[in-house]
Amino acid sequence: MQIQAQNIIERLDSLFTAPGNFESLNGSVLIAERGKVIYQRSFGFSNIDEKKLNSATSSFNIASITKTFTSTAILQLLEKGKLHLDDAFQKYFPSFPYPAITIRNLLTHTSGLTDLETYFRIIDSLPNKIFTQDDIIPAIIHLNRPLKFKPGDDFDYCNINYELLALLIQHLTKTSYPEYIQEHIFKPAGMTHSYFKALRPASADTNRVTNYMFTTMYDSNYTPADSINDRRLKQVFRNLKNLMGDGNIITTEEDLLLYSKALFGGKLLRPQTLAAALTPNRLNNNKDYTEFPDPKIGKLQYGFGWEVVGDTSSGKIVSHGGHFPGIWTSLVHNISKDQTIIVYDNTDWSGPYLLSRMAMNILNNKPVTSMLSKQVLAKVYGQTLIKEGPEAAFAKLIELEDDTIHYVLSERDMNQVGYQFLFNSHTLQSLETFKINIFLHPNSSNAYDSYGDALATNGEKSEAIIMYKKAIFLDPKNTESKNKLKKLIEKN
Repeated sequence: MQIQAQNIIERLDSLFTAPGNFESLNGSVLIAERGKVIYQRSFGFSNIDEKKLNSATSSFNIASITKTFTSTAILQLLEKGKLHLDDAFQKYFPSFPYPAITIRNLLTHTSGLTDLETYFRIIDSLPNKIFTQDDIIPAIIHLNRPLKFKPGDDFDYCNINYELLALLIQHLTKTSYPEYIQEHIFKPAGMTHSYFKALRPASADTNRVTNYMFTTMYDSNYTPADSINDRRLKQVFRNLKNLMGDGNIITTEEDLLLYSKALFGGKLLRPQTLAAALTPNRLNNNKDYTEFPDPKIGKLQYGFGWEVVGDTSSGKIVSHGGHFPGIWTSLVHNISKDQTIIVYDNTDWSGPYLLSRMAMNILNNKPVTSMLSKQVLAKVYGQTLIKEGPEAAFAKLIELEDDTIHYVLSERDMNQVGYQFLFNSHTLQSLETFKINIFLHPNSSNAYDSYGDALATNGEKSEAIIMYKKAIFLDPKNTESKNKLKKLIEKN
């Protein structure tokens, strides 16, 4: 048994230190079985300028993993008889304009609401406005946009769902959302190093990591996330920084493990309530769906604030990831075997979730896919584009795309590189990347939509309109492209 355990640790170490794994992880890993840490290792810098290393005590923004805390709080109020899941949200907030949306719809991302772009119209006219929870419903009313679909008919991940749930928690408890989470989750779980970003400046926490963008995708230079140039991202950082429920808990790996132990150990919810939260939601008419189709991950569905992994060969596994500019996080828990994996990266690399799933395979003596031993061809393309220009980058892409043993190329990776160029004001490189992505994926509505975004940012409105129209032609349900198209036409 000791030899087997040693072999698992060696395999985990090989996974997280292998030089061929996409990019090297700049963050930290914690893995526990039955609540006991069996592997912990940190990589890279929490602050590059100061050469300060990431460590087990580094504190970081868990981003959308926060949604599991909000869900837990709502379910605690359910147990206390303060609400019913099929209550209309309008029951508690009569001014809310969509009477068919229920608390269950908000928990399961089946409301049909528009996401954070709900706020942008107001920000454009009031650029200094800092939104609070009290501004959410007025912003939704001001947007005056039809729902994307009938509540319960479809799944569409939406941060505003969880901001509204935080508002509901405040309404029902007559206290602030942070105070409720502190008293009813942080405190019983023993999380003494956890707090909300909006309530404590980074300077007050010497263990807080600095978030960086773009270091891993194409450029040798780093950009701190707080100095990014993109207008909309700046607005998310500045104007939406005080919104609660969907993200922005700051914690450590050790505290996040304490949360996992408390939740899955029955300290925070009754067993039957927790079981309901971890059961995949079914859409209207018992329709099946997959949350994020990805051949590397497999089928995922959504419960109440938790992703539920379709593959049960290693046990029942639930998870949630998080992304905020400059940070990617992952929390994966195997309920059947009481295994917890926590990974974060503070250089905006999207690998933590895939690494978590691969580590779970190692824990359960399953084969590990070779995906991470391959290089991301989109990254190679981006690096070549920035250093040698478009012709050399395209030639490199053509040269390596058939070498599937050593390289992996996906629409999603190319899209991410394109947006990172765009967000970092490399507009021409962004246009070139999105154009090539259309060449690679001519039937993708999303590829045309992204190219339209870059064209619109560059002031090429007529060309952007053509791209949005093509995106809608390929996917008539692409509401996002429809809204962008309408806005551009109105400006013309």
